[in-house]
Amino acid sequence: MQRLALVALSQQLLCVFALCVSSENCLPKYNTSSSRSERALNVHIVAHTHDDAGWLKTVDQYYYGSNQNIQLAGVQYILDTAVAALAANPDRKFIYAEMAFFTRWWAEQTDRTQQLVKRLVADGQLDFVNGGWVQHDEAAAHYVAMIDQTTRGHQFLQETFNYTPTVGWQVDPFGHSATQASLLSGLLGFDSLFFGRADYQDMAKRRERKEFEILWRGAQSFGDAADVFTSNWPTGSYGPPAYFNWDWGSQDTPIQDDVCLDEYNVEDRIDDFVRTCRELANVTRGSDIMLTMGTDFQYSNAFVWFKNLDKLIHHANLDGRVNVFYSTPAAYTAAKHAYNVSWPLKTDDFFPYADCPTCYWTGYFTSRPTSKRFIREGTAFLQAARQLELLAPPAERGGSQTLTINPGQTASLTGGGGAAAGLIRGAHLPGTDALEEAVALLQHHDSITGTEKQHVANDYHRRLARGWAEAGQLLTAALAERVVALTRAGRGLGVTIYNPLAWPRTEGVRVPVSLETVDDWALTDDTGAPVSAQLLPASRATRALQAALAAANALPDPAAAGTHELAFVATLPPLGYATYSLQPCSAKDHSIALRAGNAVTELSTSAVWYNASDAKGPPPSNDWAPPSGAYIFRPNGEFGSGAPMHVRIVEGPLLTEVHQEFLGWATATTRIWRGADDLEVEWTAGPLPFQDGRGRELVLRYESTLDTGREFFTDSNGREMLRRVRDWRPTWDLDVTEPVAGNFYPVTSAIYVEEPGKGALVVVTDRAQGGASLASGAVELMLHRRMLLDDWRGVAEPLNETQCGCSACDCDGLITRGVHRVLLQDTKEGAIARRTLQQRANDPLILTFGRLPDRRDQRLNPLRGAGSTPGARPLGGKGSGARDGGSMRGNPAPDPPIPIDMPGYTFLTDRGGLPRNVALTTLKDEGGGRVLLRLAHLYQFGEDAGELAGDAEVDLNALFADLAFDEAEELALSASRPLSTVKQLRWRAGARPVISVVPLTTLVSGTMAISKVVVTVMLALPVVVLCRSLLADNYKAALNGASVVPNPVNTRETGTATFNFNRRTIRQSDVDYRVDLSRFEGVLSVQLKYGGLGYVDKNAGVSDLLAYLYGPSNTSPTGPITGTLRRDQLTGGLSGKTINNLQDDVNSRMIYILVTTRNNPQGALRGQVVRGG
Repeated sequence: MQRLALVALSQQLLCVFALCVSSENCLPKYNTSSSRSERALNVHIVAHTHDDAGWLKTVDQYYYGSNQNIQLAGVQYILDTAVAALAANPDRKFIYAEMAFFTRWWAEQTDRTQQLVKRLVADGQLDFVNGGWVQHDEAAAHYVAMIDQTTRGHQFLQETFNYTPTVGWQVDPFGHSATQASLLSGLLGFDSLFFGRADYQDMAKRRERKEFEILWRGAQSFGDAADVFTSNWPTGSYGPPAYFNWDWGSQDTPIQDDVCLDEYNVEDRIDDFVRTCRELANVTRGSDIMLTMGTDFQYSNAFVWFKNLDKLIHHANLDGRVNVFYSTPAAYTAAKHAYNVSWPLKTDDFFPYADCPTCYWTGYFTSRPTSKRFIREGTAFLQAARQLELLAPPAERGGSQTLTINPGQTASLTGGGGAAAGLIRGAHLPGTDALEEAVALLQHHDSITGTEKQHVANDYHRRLARGWAEAGQLLTAALAERVVALTRAGRGLGVTIYNPLAWPRTEGVRVPVSLETVDDWALTDDTGAPVSAQLLPASRATRALQAALAAANALPDPAAAGTHELAFVATLPPLGYATYSLQPCSAKDHSIALRAGNAVTELSTSAVWYNASDAKGPPPSNDWAPPSGAYIFRPNGEFGSGAPMHVRIVEGPLLTEVHQEFLGWATATTRIWRGADDLEVEWTAGPLPFQDGRGRELVLRYESTLDTGREFFTDSNGREMLRRVRDWRPTWDLDVTEPVAGNFYPVTSAIYVEEPGKGALVVVTDRAQGGASLASGAVELMLHRRMLLDDWRGVAEPLNETQCGCSACDCDGLITRGVHRVLLQDTKEGAIARRTLQQRANDPLILTFGRLPDRRDQRLNPLRGAGSTPGARPLGGKGSGARDGGSMRGNPAPDPPIPIDMPGYTFLTDRGGLPRNVALTTLKDEGGGRVLLRLAHLYQFGEDAGELAGDAEVDLNALFADLAFDEAEELALSASRPLSTVKQLRWRAGARPVISVVPLTTLVSGTMAISKVVVTVMLALPVVVLCRSLLADNYKAALNGASVVPNPVNTRETGTATFNFNRRTIRQSDVDYRVDLSRFEGVLSVQLKYGGLGYVDKNAGVSDLLAYLYGPSNTSPTGPITGTLRRDQLTGGLSGKTINNLQDDVNSRMIYILVTTRNNPQGALRGQVVRGG
């Protein structure tokens, strides 16, 4: 300190006596080359920007810097000037996280700039953290989507820079999940995880114990294999220390170190800085601290920041009290790891998050529920579209037909052929990249959370809709309009249902129909056999929703609203489809089953709404406090009806429906399918009233007689179930200030309560929602929210969703609809049923529809007979009262149904599918003969005592009916690098819980040539494998008369044949061949036959003939014989088989070429086909 003062004084005297003319004579040259020291408090300066991929502005507006009246932000300028500033000083470092922006910027750069950036990355000046497409949310995002968006970013970085991040950087999400720690950090290969936000009470307790840096074990199932060093900044923020924000436009004082100026302030600034560093060091462990120098959309003029940081480093190091240097989170992590000490162990999560006693950020668990469902549907459709993109062969040429398809609702495919040909097999799927990008973008923590401005939400939805359309999709309303329009016109309907799960599946299906011009409908399967079905009247809630859609111009034809639903049970093979046809017919029986009253069940359901608080705090003080808003849930009262206002029950042989109307804007239809273990509760919420000036937050409450106390369980991003206890936290004594909001947790997929030894009440959701158990035996889930006020957390706009897509307008509120699947199960079997339901909910059936010809169009379908099809059962009638009840009819003579020309089909070899404890989470064509495959073990430690908790083996080359692989390599979770190259830091934990440690070895590391790939999927673990098929395998055959295969002949003529097995789309779909015959005349045919050394052709070349490559013909070829052999050309023993099977026989040396001539009709030349050539 004294030394610095003396230096400054001497400089000032020099300035006075020398009569400085230019300040350049008084400015020091900055030394920024310092590095870590063992003898000082090391201050790691991390220059960064946090760039939200949409929030107050759209992602485009943020990138280009438009709409600046909302927020000053332009990402392109951040990256432009940051790169230039790094190039100006090799000591400087900068980190970046969001690939959604960086990839766009990268594509705009010149080759020269790209080479500069590659050098900066290689030198460690530009470092990437997290590296996902976005910084995903950790409450509402499903783990499959979290992995996908991370993969998209990591693969770009690996392909572009040969680099994959080693540090997790979740600085802005509003709470942190156990899955983020275990799966998306530890198993991803990260050495550390950094974030800003945590509960204010939690942080106060950890400040006392110096536990802001911990070892986080997010999943017991992994033992310590997925532990991750975790740093939560003591400020609760990811920004710079107070008064050290030097972004352009900031009010903080820069370092003014020209001693010739009156406002010289080096000593004051360094004193403030050292004091800040010491305060931080006092609440953390060790001699290293990290300062995040930057925050939202900073460094638009990076030179301003870096010039002040250069000065800070130079002058602070001259002062000598701290050692300051440019650093990165990875370097900071390495410094902490070098301590070789034990770190406090955390085994729960960081939910819920509160930043003040009345500020629980639990509202966003539900905010914008329709958007949350749209995103989840988009995620599900992306997985299915990828499957079909890989597994379905290209569409045949010919006439095309437009069809509709959707996970549970709607979509579109274009295929060729007859009435339903090309629907699944033979369909051409456009690329899925646009949908993948949209789904990745919408995992952002200001998108799927529902915490963005309304115009940004609209932009997100447009992007998802465009991506969906490019993958062959129409929007939700298009399905109901298109299907009902066909049925209103009395036209037949082809229905194909695709199952994206790799398990067989039996599930109830409902199709909207109309009875305006048709008496009844008959349903048959693809063999023409009748299928039991039930006609149900549309509920009042459904009719009201259709009217609202029509009023909002969401239905092109307002009259195209279904009056009924056709319900039936579909049985589907794994990763395959089944087909049905729906035809108009005449009805005889018009019986009705309808009664009103309360159903007697073991479960009661009620709708309750919380009044959203205003800006007054709790009594008696009533001080200002944040109201409920997009982020915060703060109710000040509970209202609603305990029992439904109106109930009606519709009974039938397949299912019973209970229609409950709790409020004018809250209804539920409970479906009880025959033989099903679960109840399907379809809820409809909205428009939430607004006219009385009260915000509303609607929940659906399920109450049972189970004695569950204060304990309940919620899922973590669809993975492990976590124990929750009302009014309690595992790591600190909770001061209960918000008894309702403080007990809500994120429910991404499931919530349950259980009474040991008696039973469990399980609810599986179709989107992320906030959930709680506020009473023993009860579960409640928040369905919808509508606010009058903003909650002061930055979005500056009330959460007021309307049917017009605006927030500050006089439009009706948005209506949202969804499904809960409810189980009342024995505790021993609850996990099995729940895990299965979770998979069904996350990967719903995909329904496809196509028009069938009527009698006037018989010529369009050659399979249709002239008479009626016996046994077809009609499904309903249009007679008196038929629109109020559901029934099974008799068996009159219907109009003959037309079977769809497509058999049921599975893309798997085994119709039993994968083991029940293994899920297929990713199947994607990566191009170049590569397939990305992810398998996930579904069960967690202690969840099942039987075989489901054990390891499962999957032979990848025996899994798919039409795929075979030559090589396989196990990858890290984000599929950016081989697992064998991941070298993670290992950390020492403090007190360890007693659990079983599960080894991570699941596949022989490295690339291997294979005929069989057996993957062992272990408890709770994901397995990621990159399978490769060679794009072209070359084979040859030397043709001569002396060949030993078989029956040689005496001839001097020779020839050659070459074969190229093509796998342009990984399916081994064809074989290019060329046959050269020298000095040969009178060729009748060239045959591909089965046979090998010592094989005797006993049947004169008939039974073992596999294909003709030429002929039979009476005209000899005039040159080389060339062509392409396809699967459908194979005959004999390979009839109905694949090119895979042909190649297997070739590799076994059991395929040969036979050339017949006029002189030797039984065979003149022969040659064994062998690899090579």
